[in-house]
Amino acid sequence: MIHTHAKGSGFTDDLYVCTAVVDFYAKCGELDMAIKVFDEMPKRDVVAWNAVISGFSLYSGLADVISLFKDMRRRDGLSPNLSTIVGMFPALGRSGGTLREGRSVHGYCVRMGFSDDVVFKTGILDVYSKSKCIVYARRVFDSSCLKNEVTWSAMIGGYIENEMMMEAGGLFLQIEICLKDIVSYNSLISGCVENCRAEESLHLFRDMKCSGVGPDITTLLGALTACSHLAALRHGFSCHGYCVVHGYAVNTTICNALMDMYTKCGKIDVANRVFDTMHKRDTVSWNTMMFGFGNHGIGKEALSLFDSMRDAGVSPDDVTFLALLSACNHSGLVDEGRQVFSSLSRGDFNVTPRIDHYNCMADLLARAGYLDEAYDHVNKMPFKPDVNVLGTLLSACLTYKNVELGDKVSTKMHSLGETTGGFVLLSNTYSAVERWEDAESIRTTQKKTGLHKIPGYSWVDV
Repeated sequence: MIHTHAKGSGFTDDLYVCTAVVDFYAKCGELDMAIKVFDEMPKRDVVAWNAVISGFSLYSGLADVISLFKDMRRRDGLSPNLSTIVGMFPALGRSGGTLREGRSVHGYCVRMGFSDDVVFKTGILDVYSKSKCIVYARRVFDSSCLKNEVTWSAMIGGYIENEMMMEAGGLFLQIEICLKDIVSYNSLISGCVENCRAEESLHLFRDMKCSGVGPDITTLLGALTACSHLAALRHGFSCHGYCVVHGYAVNTTICNALMDMYTKCGKIDVANRVFDTMHKRDTVSWNTMMFGFGNHGIGKEALSLFDSMRDAGVSPDDVTFLALLSACNHSGLVDEGRQVFSSLSRGDFNVTPRIDHYNCMADLLARAGYLDEAYDHVNKMPFKPDVNVLGTLLSACLTYKNVELGDKVSTKMHSLGETTGGFVLLSNTYSAVERWEDAESIRTTQKKTGLHKIPGYSWVDV
């Protein structure tokens, strides 16, 4: 409407109005309209070029951005400025692995005298990190005479993105207290969680509060996820209390994280209370609660909750059906599981079954003793059976001492590659029916392949 008014009022030749229109369309992702207005401009300056370049950088590919960058000089004889370069960073960073382009831009900025700017250094540091060239990123960081909170956070985030948690933690400890802001804390906390170092993330969360930096929603989500991974109920209660006191407990995403934490800590009743008191529930809320009921062996509650979800007008997704099938599996609800899977397969809810759904259904049938039906189900899958589902079948063959089917499943399993679990399960199946020579033969074959079973472990907060 504003664009139409500008055209009707005779502003189509006004440089500033046209630039504003180009900037508006570009930032809204309407790149065709942005370039149309841009090409019709009788005169363009650096600001107009920067507007269209930054828009394409946000919503298009790097090739288009580089092409515009070159056209700026070729068509209008204009030299890019620092804002031009900064506008290109989203495309450079998003493309990943484009080290050559990143180095070219870096070299251009050195020649033009832009390379000492803190905004530029932070941006090119991020580009190098996402290109998996952390050595270059660190060189840029070390060469920065003036580092602000964003620079430190970018370098820490680069280490985390490249799974270099020791380096990220070491750099974090070097930050002066006055520069430790919420962004740097959040980067490190989420990085620790993503790299299976949940206990360290909780230590950081505690240090953050002690240093006077107030946690936000992102911080709390990271801390609650860490509590879920560790089943750390005491820390979870503490995080919940902080959410209530500071007004975060009404946030849907926070409530979803709280429910997940409580269900994984064995407090399904508390999770249910959180669910019941939520002001607004999304699909994730319903799914989380269904998974919780299922994992605690009360599958009928999960099925009932699904009915309530439909009554509330919330559309289920693929995760919803995975939660339902998992609930039926944990509770031995075979008929109900068959009904859920049939409904999913018919497309009653416009959800396409994934391999996880087929695997879960096979697990349900196998655990309940319907081995032939489970094997037939796996053979009719529109996906190639993976080691997980075949391992499930083989485990059920051991439970029900079905050696004949175990041989078939084991053959399929080994065709996918040598797996220790397959050898162990088949050997145990033979042992269960006192076929000692066959069991010994399988163990001997396993030793010849050089495969060893690595024992698992788990821990909980007590």
